[in-house]
Amino acid sequence: MDDFARFRPRRSNRRRWLQHAPDSVVACYQTGGKAGPVGYLVLFGPPVWSPTYARANHKAGVDPRLVPCLEMDSRPNHPQGVSLWGEARRGPHLGRKVRWLDLPEEIRQHAEIRAIDEE
Repeated sequence: MDDFARFRPRRSNRRRWLQHAPDSVVACYQTGGKAGPVGYLVLFGPPVWSPTYARANHKAGVDPRLVPCLEMDSRPNHPQGVSLWGEARRGPHLGRKVRWLDLPEEIRQHAEIRAIDEE
């Protein structure tokens, strides 16, 4: 059996990191800061991610452990704001891991709405 067939996105500890987060959220990161503008990255598992997602990445020669992520600036709902879907592999290279409840309210609401649209 291939590694990608067994892969499932691992969720951060719900009590510590994901309290009150939607079930599809697996991790949250804050990017930027001293070196640049503050941004946020929210990683998603099922139902946004599915085993066919990993299989398709594997067939395309891409790391099957990539998961869907939503990258946002501090104003994702503003006409000049940023809210982009992408793929990421978990780890400290994404920025500083943060709790769901520590994300600004606008970021949490935006991520929830975008995840529902993507399901």
